[in-house]
Amino acid sequence: MPEHKNLTGTELHEPKGVASATEGQYYKSDGVGSGTWTDIAGFPNVIEVKSLADFPTPSGGVIELVTTGADVYQIAAADIDIGSNRFTITGGSCTILGKTRFTSTISSTTTGDLITATNTALSVELCALDSPDSPRLINYSGDGSINSLCILREMHLIDCQGFMEIAGCFSTSFTSLAFSNSTVSGVLFTGSTNTQFEMLGCLCLGWTGTLIDFGTAVLDLISFSGTNKFISPSGTTSIGGTTGSANLTATGRGLVSTAIFNGDGTPLGTITPQDLKWTFSSNVFTDNVTKDTRVDTNVFLTASETVTIGSTGVYVPVNGTNWTCDIENRMSCDAAGVVTYNGLEVIDLFVIVTSTVEKVGGGSDVIGTKIAINGVVSDKTRTTTQSTDPTSVTSQGLFTLNTDDTIQLYTANEGSTANVVVSASNMLMNAV
Repeated sequence: MPEHKNLTGTELHEPKGVASATEGQYYKSDGVGSGTWTDIAGFPNVIEVKSLADFPTPSGGVIELVTTGADVYQIAAADIDIGSNRFTITGGSCTILGKTRFTSTISSTTTGDLITATNTALSVELCALDSPDSPRLINYSGDGSINSLCILREMHLIDCQGFMEIAGCFSTSFTSLAFSNSTVSGVLFTGSTNTQFEMLGCLCLGWTGTLIDFGTAVLDLISFSGTNKFISPSGTTSIGGTTGSANLTATGRGLVSTAIFNGDGTPLGTITPQDLKWTFSSNVFTDNVTKDTRVDTNVFLTASETVTIGSTGVYVPVNGTNWTCDIENRMSCDAAGVVTYNGLEVIDLFVIVTSTVEKVGGGSDVIGTKIAINGVVSDKTRTTTQSTDPTSVTSQGLFTLNTDDTIQLYTANEGSTANVVVSASNMLMNAV
């Protein structure tokens, strides 16, 4: 008998145990001269799909995908046409995994939602979904628990009435998706049990209505990052929701950064970069109207204010009724000249105040100004003048502010108790 190593051609045979191995398993060496047939690590139930027949048998036009064992449906053909059928997924976890979003397409002529997922950990990756008559390509409904997940990666969502509807999802994640050709709607969030949403590096080419619509849904975290590009068709909106940060919980935050908003549509609908729980930064808006989040204001006197001086050298507020402002971004002012920071994050604010001052009755007492934070004057901002004529003085400083902190101009007569006239003043404030 020849040695095993010398066998060739038809004399070769399968490894031992092959008769009892299940489909998709491989032979794993134990390193000591033997081995066992086993599942691919992390994928205990991989189903290779080359046609409709490789999916579970449809019943009434519905294909119920298995979720009992972290099941993976590996799309092994370029195009899988499932006819007029659609998918349902309930509980457990399920992954649909293609080769690339350009070479693996699942198509259907169903008039229902292409994928209906309920209380499941759903992952769809490296493929395209094409179902022109579907109200939604994916309709996800969860209970808000940590196991309610919807993860889409490296996909092309094409030719549908609407892309998605999402409710009760603990975490929704879009990474490197391409959106094109929805005829009715985009992605709609509903309910109050969604927790977080992130969208990273997606290309948005064609849709109807609002592409990412938070509606009246409430989330803890909303994040757009990694150069999402929105090329909005005329009459459409890229990101929409409810005014006044109502799409975010009390401690929730929304972040939109490094995105490009292009096209003939509207970048934002009802949501604005100045909504207190939203932060927009380093974005490009080609409409030449929308701007990133800013913290700044310009406050000024509309008429002269006479300040009563009770004690020599004691600084008192320049209040009255003649202050106003024409720019208020996360800051507000009242007629008494009190400026309030309304933002939710700690900021560093540069303040510069230029004023024209003089002593009532003439003379050359030393007149000074300072900036006060929460009613406490800052000595580092002291500036003085001594002249018989109205003279310009400038106080400035950098301050760390928290929500509801206030800024105000103070003045003093450091030479006597004669009152001070502030005939003009302009306060500029800007976060750095």
